[in-house]
Amino acid sequence: MIARMAFRSKAEIREPDSSSASCRHAGASRTWPRLARLGFLLLVLSIGLVSAFPGDDLPPSTASEVDLYRGEKVSGDHEAFQRVARRLQAVRVLRAHFDQTKKITALRRPLLSSGRFLFSADHGLYWHTIKPFDSLFLVTQSGITQREDGETTLNIAASEQPIVHGFTEIFLALFGGDTSALQRSFDLYFQGDQEHWTLGLKPKDRVMKRLIDHITLRGVDTVARIDFHETSGDVTQISLSDVQTEPPQLTEAELDLFGLQEEMPRR
Repeated sequence: MIARMAFRSKAEIREPDSSSASCRHAGASRTWPRLARLGFLLLVLSIGLVSAFPGDDLPPSTASEVDLYRGEKVSGDHEAFQRVARRLQAVRVLRAHFDQTKKITALRRPLLSSGRFLFSADHGLYWHTIKPFDSLFLVTQSGITQREDGETTLNIAASEQPIVHGFTEIFLALFGGDTSALQRSFDLYFQGDQEHWTLGLKPKDRVMKRLIDHITLRGVDTVARIDFHETSGDVTQISLSDVQTEPPQLTEAELDLFGLQEEMPRR
């Protein structure tokens, strides 16, 4: 309950006051903050953390991460980076358990959530938060849908909001190893080899720079951990475990998860 109140208070502070403006001006003044928060929430997968459990403190950034961003940007002919990208692109379906930790600067302890996720290179990302409460988050090229307690709380078509299309493209590129999409929006930094690698992303876009300082991905065969560092100082860490890539295509039940958004998946 305390976490819920703290999160909402933070959002309320950022919402502009339209009491002294005309309705038209008020609507316009609210549009950017709403879309900016929406885009960021999409990118860091933190919509389901409104009432998450408090946990232990996050570890500080390692020296290797600092060194990563001091190095040269990745060029198109970086051999080790291209090998990792090809391996990620070869994975058509990724199933895993996730543990998410979000450190908010205004809170002493980070917020925790966990659940299952399903990534399909052809269909999108299905993110099911199980703890601390049931929440469904679906990201596809056509848009985004969120459901909580069996009710749709967010449903936005990418065709109606260009900024949503941009964020969903980046979102899916993170898991699918789409280097072309990532390089359009980020400067890339790489360390390691095909067995153990770290990929850093620094946003190029002016709007993205307002929200994200950098994103760091770590992995072996597939992405194992993603850290999102906001310009506000907040940090979100997503760790993946029990990763499965077989079968390489969606099962009938999994296809239903992308095709039937009206029902929450059964546990």
